[in-house]
Formats: sequence, structure tokens, C-alpha cells
Amino acid sequence: MKIDINDSLLRQAIWESYKGICYYSKKPIKIYEMELDHVIPKSLLKIPSEKKKVLESLNLPLDFDILDIKNIVPCIFEENRKKGTIILPNTTNILGDIERKLNSIEKIYKKLKKEVQNNRYLSCLSESVKSGELNIEEAYSIITNIKPYSQFESYLDNFHHAHFSSSTKRVFLNGSLPRPNKESSSCCISFKSREISGFMLTLTEEKIFELTNPSHREKTYKKRPHPKDSPELKNTVFFNYNGANFFLDINEMMEFYSLLDRYRTKIEIHRQKLNEYYGVEKFKLSNSKNDYRLGKIKRRLWFLMLRFASEYDNASGNTSWHMFDSNNNTRLRVNSGINFNQKYNAGFHASFIPEQIEHTYYYDFKSNDDEMWLLWNQTEPNGWNRDFKNYSIKNVWNAEISYKWITEEFIPYVIWSYEVSKKDKILKYRTYERYKSSFEIGKYIWF
Repeated sequence: MKIDINDSLLRQAIWESYKGICYYSKKPIKIYEMELDHVIPKSLLKIPSEKKKVLESLNLPLDFDILDIKNIVPCIFEENRKKGTIILPNTTNILGDIERKLNSIEKIYKKLKKEVQNNRYLSCLSESVKSGELNIEEAYSIITNIKPYSQFESYLDNFHHAHFSSSTKRVFLNGSLPRPNKESSSCCISFKSREISGFMLTLTEEKIFELTNPSHREKTYKKRPHPKDSPELKNTVFFNYNGANFFLDINEMMEFYSLLDRYRTKIEIHRQKLNEYYGVEKFKLSNSKNDYRLGKIKRRLWFLMLRFASEYDNASGNTSWHMFDSNNNTRLRVNSGINFNQKYNAGFHASFIPEQIEHTYYYDFKSNDDEMWLLWNQTEPNGWNRDFKNYSIKNVWNAEISYKWITEEFIPYVIWSYEVSKKDKILKYRTYERYKSSFEIGKYIWF
């Protein structure tokens, strides 16, 4: 590379590479006082024969360019004049030092050129923004080379694999929808903004519904204070929610809420489908959020139900009531063994568990007269796969079928077995069918 003494960037690169030190005297030198000395004097260019002798004596190729940067060192005025046109005895060593500096000089020079180009570029962008040719977001995209999202919306309306994705230019939402085995939704939101980029926000279904509540929405953000000389900041807002704190353009904030609103609508649609699928429209979730409350019963009745299930275990008899798996004495598990009952197919049907009434103490839990919730156990503990669509009275029961069986068949028969047929001396109710016709279920299970 030939040295151009008018190239201020190259001069600065040489000065920085030599750490602002004169090569000959090792004294500090200011960049505007620095001179560039040709180690092999450029005066030899006028005397070709002499130039040839010098190059040969130094074992240099005859086409060695005396004006090249490989023959240049920085020095102070006095050292440059003192050396003059002489060939120093250590010229070979000096040229070796220069060779080792070339890579550093080249890197610094490229960096300085890029900075100058960027400054000019930014100056042009600034003028374009001021004139209205570009807005802040367009200038941001040009500077960072971060391309906006492609605007799209994807909705997979599959009952067992439902999914929703949507994006604006600066906000992208990717979320799951309620489905069997995964009733709770969640989403991940990412941004491509001049305020934040690459940031990801994860929201649970509970937080999504909270954020999309109009009365709560305005509490999560507020206008950003801005200096009078920075009017471009007046449309930014500060978002503060559940530990997430960041700035967004007001339009991006509206895009963010628009995506959340559409996502919530999809969640509600699939939640309704799931409720119909499980037959739980009229039942409330338990405290665990996994099971549904079929109603309140007396604890004494629960113990009678467990006792009946133990006596009518599917392995101990072959009547139509031998349809229980009594291995677990904390839950009521309806599981027909060998098919003795034409009404039900062999296999699992339903599972029921108790739940303590809120605001009661543990010692009350032991009393037969205490109330308890009877739950339809949605999550089967033995890893049974619920990914199917054949809830029916003959196969697996959803909450609605379970409630009908509990109230119309099971509880009446349990009461008749333990509290009527064995105690009614005058046999007022001579048959179960006659007793059942006048049975009042409201006395035994209620909400």
C-alpha cells in the first residue's frame, strides 16, 4: 500500500499502531506533529543505479517500492532531519519491525474508515428523519439491519393439538391452546423494536386474562417522560408487569394488546370445546385445578361408598355391581373387570376423590358429619391416556356421565344397601326399585 500523506485516516492508523511514539527517539509525539520517514530514502528514486545497489545490499527485491507503507516509520521533526538521506546500519531490523506493524495498521485503518462512513450514514439518516422521509422505526431497521416480522396469523384448530401464532411488524406471539392433557395455555411474545429487540416475554393463561382485562390494562404502562429536545420519545410508553420492565412505542404497545386480545378469544373458544368434551359446564374446578366438583356430600356417605367399593371389588364377584378397583382406599375407582354387566364395557370408567371444604380445620376432617366435596378426578394417576374422543356410558365417563351415574344409580343403591334394607324391620321398601322411585338425591349431594 502506497502511503498518501494527505490521507488523515492512514496517518492516524500509523500513529495509533506505534502508540504515539517516535520510532527513532522513543519520545511521545502528537499526531499533528508526526512526520513519516522513508527508511530507505525516496531520493534514491532519482538515482536508479544507486537504488539498485542499496536494495541488493539489503537483500530486497529490485521492485521494492520505496513509497510503500512497508518503508515508513513515524518520527519527530528533529529525528527526520538528523537521519536525512543516509542508510542506517540497522535498516534491515527496522524494515522487519515495520513488517510486524502492518497488520495492526491495516485493522485500525479499516476501523477508522468504517466509523467515518457510519457517521456520514447516520448524518444522512438523521436528516431524512427530520425531513419526514423516514420515521424512527424505519431508520432503526436500516441502522440495525433487523428486519421486521412478516405479518401473518396461523391457527391450528385441531382439538388435540391446537395452536395459535400471529405477528405484526414488531411483535410476535406464539401460544398453545387448551386441549386434553394440557388444559392450561401459555404463550411466548418476542419483540423487534428500537427500544427492545430479542427480548422474550412468557405469559401463563392467568396472566393473559389479567392483562386483557380493560380495567387492569392501563395499570401496566404509562407515558414515558421525555426531554423537550427529544420529541421522538413522546410516543413511547413504559411497560411494567409482573417483573417485566421495558419501553415500547405506543403503536407497538397497541399491537401487543391486539395480539393478546385475539389470542384470548381463541383460548375461550377452545376452553368451551374442552368443557363440552369433559362435560364440566355446570361444575367448578377444584383447588388443584385438575378435578371438578360434582357436589358436596357428608363424610359418612363417602366412607359408605368406599366400603361398598371394597365389598364389590371386580375381583371378588360377578354381579353387575362388581365394578370397582378397591386397591386404593383414598379414591373411588370404577373399573369393570370381566364383563358381567351388559350396560358397561370392561375397563376403566371413572375415578372420584374427596376434597376438604375450604375454611375447615384438619381435625374436623375426621368427623363423619363434616361436609366434603366429591370430585370427578380428571387426571388418572396410573398414566391412563386421555387422548381420545369416546366418552360414553359404556366406556370412559366424563363429568356429566359420572354425575348422572353417581346420583341416579350409585348413591341410591349405597344408601339402600346400608341404611334401608338392613335396618327396615317392617320392609317398607320391599325392593330397591320401589325405594329408588321415591329417593330424594338432594338430601345426599348438593352444591
